[in-house]
Amino acid sequence: MAENYRCCAPDARSAEFAVNPPLGYSIGVTWGEVIRRLKKAGFIQTRTGKGSHVQYVHPMTKKEVWIALHTKKDAGRLGYRILRDAGLED
Repeated sequence: MAENYRCCAPDARSAEFAVNPPLGYSIGVTWGEVIRRLKKAGFIQTRTGKGSHVQYVHPMTKKEVWIALHTKKDAGRLGYRILRDAGLED
């Protein structure tokens, strides 16, 4: 019976995410897209942090956000939360 039991495939989560995005969002967003949206909105990279993180600050509103530099990885709900906190998403 153990031979017939199959666990989730290694990429099952990513395939499921592509079909069922997080509630309230149309599609997933990568870290690269989050960075592009921040730069387009006027955010400027001010400093780097530990590891692969950078800080972006908007010169007018003084809002600060920290972003991971894993540009091709899916940011998921955290990416949308960062954009919302920056004032770019409703």
